[in-house]
Amino acid sequence: MARLTKRAVERLLAEYEGDPVGALTRALQVALESDASWPELIEAATKDVARRRQLLALDVGALDGLVRELNELRGLDR
Repeated sequence: MARLTKRAVERLLAEYEGDPVGALTRALQVALESDASWPELIEAATKDVARRRQLLALDVGALDGLVRELNELRGLDR
């Protein structure tokens, strides 16, 4: 797994409000070193089934939580 650069995190934060899924997809592709789709990235990003369902349902709280995680850790807490 790769760490997000400061520039990648800044891009995520700048684009998140206008296109949350697009911004998170790009950040997860970097973090997971993959060009996979949103559902595939979510599957790879978390083993927590409830969290996965929330993210795939585009639950705002879950999406915000993922942004916080990527911002604070520069990657995923796996």
